[in-house]
Amino acid sequence: KNEIIQEDDSEKRRVNFGWKFFRSVCQLINIVFRPLCSRQVAYLALLIIVGGLGEFVAYETGLLSSKFYGVLTKRDKSGYIKLVLYSILVIVCNTFSLAVRALIAGYLAVEMREIITNSIHALYFRANAYYVVINFLNVDNPDQRFVQDVDELCTSFTSLAPDLVLSPFLIVFYTYKTVERAGWLGPIAIVVFFIVFSILNRWTVPWVARSVFERERQEGYFRFLHAHLRLQSEQAAFSRASVPEYCVADCSLRRLLAAQQTWTIRSTVLSFVTKSADYFGALLVYFALGAAIFGGLYPTTDVSELTTIISETSFFFFYLINKFTVLLNMAKQASQISGLSHRLLTVLNHLVEMKSYQCPAPYLSLEDSRDFPRGDDSDFEDNDSISDGQSIISSLSGEYGLKLASRTILMEVNRLTFHTPTTPFKLIVKDLSFSVRAGESLLITGPSGIGKTSLLRVLAGLWPTSSPQTSVDGLGEDTKVCISTPLRPSEIAYMPQRPYLPPVLPDILEYLLPESLILMEDLDESDRRALRLLHLLLFASNPPPKPHHEATLKKPCCLFSRCRPSHTHKDTEAPTTERWSTESVSNALKCLYEFRLIPGETVDKLTAILSRGVVPVVMDYRPAASLAGASDSNTKDASQIKDWRSTLSPGEQQRLALARLCYQQPPLVVLDEATSQLSEMDEISAYQSIANRKITMISVGHRGSLRRFHQHELQLGGQLGEWHLTQIE
Repeated sequence: KNEIIQEDDSEKRRVNFGWKFFRSVCQLINIVFRPLCSRQVAYLALLIIVGGLGEFVAYETGLLSSKFYGVLTKRDKSGYIKLVLYSILVIVCNTFSLAVRALIAGYLAVEMREIITNSIHALYFRANAYYVVINFLNVDNPDQRFVQDVDELCTSFTSLAPDLVLSPFLIVFYTYKTVERAGWLGPIAIVVFFIVFSILNRWTVPWVARSVFERERQEGYFRFLHAHLRLQSEQAAFSRASVPEYCVADCSLRRLLAAQQTWTIRSTVLSFVTKSADYFGALLVYFALGAAIFGGLYPTTDVSELTTIISETSFFFFYLINKFTVLLNMAKQASQISGLSHRLLTVLNHLVEMKSYQCPAPYLSLEDSRDFPRGDDSDFEDNDSISDGQSIISSLSGEYGLKLASRTILMEVNRLTFHTPTTPFKLIVKDLSFSVRAGESLLITGPSGIGKTSLLRVLAGLWPTSSPQTSVDGLGEDTKVCISTPLRPSEIAYMPQRPYLPPVLPDILEYLLPESLILMEDLDESDRRALRLLHLLLFASNPPPKPHHEATLKKPCCLFSRCRPSHTHKDTEAPTTERWSTESVSNALKCLYEFRLIPGETVDKLTAILSRGVVPVVMDYRPAASLAGASDSNTKDASQIKDWRSTLSPGEQQRLALARLCYQQPPLVVLDEATSQLSEMDEISAYQSIANRKITMISVGHRGSLRRFHQHELQLGGQLGEWHLTQIE
């Protein structure tokens, strides 16, 4: 890359109709409707077929009025009774076809949303791509694009697709009918009328599409502010931040209302154009009928026959104009699809570009100064990407990796220089070189804001380097690296100051924890807390092998009371994911006890139940609901996403992250003030636990008590990227 990827500030001005719309639709079709022998293709074909049958029934419905005029003017009673029965049948078929069409469209929208969202997730959660999207791309509210915009896009597409396919055929058919009944004057007038309003729509649609884009963006900003306050409510309350929060929210609301007002005005203009087409089209029918009648096309003098002819011809004219106006009305849906698809594909195109990289740094760097390999999807599918805040650091394979391992070097940095990605003129570190050997930990110190965390971001592959490519001794000129390590990504852990805790679906516990723990009869509050902490520790350390499972996402865990997860019903299906082993659970409980997160009595109780391995009697409420804190399955939704972070203090969150680290026992860990919320005694105890497990540390900290657990100190300071590396006595 020659520069950091940023979206143009005038993104909304590039939202357009015409070729951009068709190109966006083609891209979506390429994503969704592959392969051809798939369920979503069958839904689309069935939707078009049902739409065609519905148009046939609508044709028969439209002729009913002319038939009624005929039998009533002739006073044909028997024909009238038969026509009433036939009309009832036609109307029932018409309403049934409309209902079936809506049903199929709904199913197709669900299939489309699943495919599009899964495609995005596979790229978004691969190799920390979400970090680039959220922090470096000038893309507003990616969460809104992936949730709300995808839903609206799929719904609009399923509504538009049948009309887009069937309208040309219907226009040809009804044009033939009108020419047959009223000559060429009527159809020509309708075509001219349609061309005039098409030109008006061609001008108004992109104008409205830009306002749709801006309104959706401001909606996302406004929702984000309220979501942010929800997550930071306690901090805001302690800080008495009501006034600044209210000020920011009010400012965002005003921008949202201004964008919504602009959209209202522009959509009103578009509505005026489309409604004018509707009503002038109706008036055009009578102009064409008058020209046909007074022009002598209907020489008959029989009033009954003439009434029938006028009614049928009116229907053909009205329906032909209706099909043309449907095309005009589709412009509004097309403008929405154009705006939403542009917002979605903007992010998706960046994610596709990032697919070739295994970490964000090469994608963002001016020059790829490290040996980050370009890979394929196999690394992601094998679950080799790092969870729990771990980050990808470049790995060396082959002879050099063996050479480093033989010298017990876990990480080597050679003449590293980097700047802040968004401000390349701000130099942080210049020509930094050091190596970390097994058992020799490194302490990084320096004033606040000097760039300690920035250095860790570079080591983790989240930020690019600015270093010229350099050769490593003994490897020749072809091997050029700045940061190298023989360790796999999964063997390096990264712990930020604010630890990562995953969101939780309580009913997933039924599939991962041992049944003997899930189905405990005497489950008190201490046991529930222990199982929640156990889940938070193990879920980040040993996540399920697949990022999603159809049974977990689509079907309820259990629809009946007094049933066990091992039992299956016709409407529920348990995932094939293996449960966490008894040994893993037992080791995790010991780590939680070591960091004073659960009492020893709870550990003994749960360990005894694990050792017995007997499933106790099931209670009358769902186990997942119980673990979520419910005493009644009717009062708590076990499928609701839980944020258990709010139930833990900052110190407990850090102790949980440290317990998870001791459970994983990686060879190397990078700690970014990971004990800042702990007392000095707890901090010493935590570092002692890490050292006892022979885990080598790269730590950022300010307390002098940390020096006893490290062998080297790297001091950052100065305005010119200065640094000093010393040995700790």
